[in-house]
Amino acid sequence: MNIGKIIDQDFKIWKGKTSFVINVQGCNMACPYCNNKDCVKNALSKKDWRPAFEQVKHSVNSVVITGGEPLIQQHLSIFCKKIKLAGMKVRLETNGSNPEVLSQLIQRKVVDSVALDIKAPFNDYPRIAKSGDSMKVKKSMDLLQNSKVEHEFRTTWTPDLTEEQLLAIARQCKGIWILQQFIPGNCLNPSYDTKPLTPYEQILNLAKKAEGPTEKRILSEKGEEVV
Repeated sequence: MNIGKIIDQDFKIWKGKTSFVINVQGCNMACPYCNNKDCVKNALSKKDWRPAFEQVKHSVNSVVITGGEPLIQQHLSIFCKKIKLAGMKVRLETNGSNPEVLSQLIQRKVVDSVALDIKAPFNDYPRIAKSGDSMKVKKSMDLLQNSKVEHEFRTTWTPDLTEEQLLAIARQCKGIWILQQFIPGNCLNPSYDTKPLTPYEQILNLAKKAEGPTEKRILSEKGEEVV
């Protein structure tokens, strides 16, 4: 596991849980709006994160593994198993580009919750996410929708997506769909740092119009709320 950064204790990323957050280093997509570019380039050694985990492991009840992209990490299943054996819940945040690994994690019961990013309509992944893995993402979506694992789908309203595209994404998300506000800063493509953030009222109004999800939420600077 290549670790980009850690957060000792987080109370928001997994609602109802106190989490130790691990951002893995490296990603197989290159979304220009990604604001975790430091996790693409910089990795901590095991000595950098393990002492911090030892200090807080008795005051957290979960570990969230996010990115970068966790599903491209070697030994992810073993890593998750060790966390489970320590008595903690595991949440995975992923772009869904490796459904085979995701399936293994679910079958081995080493993840308790999965948040899957849906970057764009599947035919537009090459432009929005700089990736051709959209059919693999679709397989991951289908896998989750047919599983009993707690899961949710997320989409960031980037400057590149139209309302029509977002509504098309929502129609495919059977379950919880979270529409996230684009917040500029620390973007993989520096030109996105100067683009405007998505207005709160705009994401709220679009989420209200969306059809398909059984539950709709928005995530903004104000926090997460059910629509």
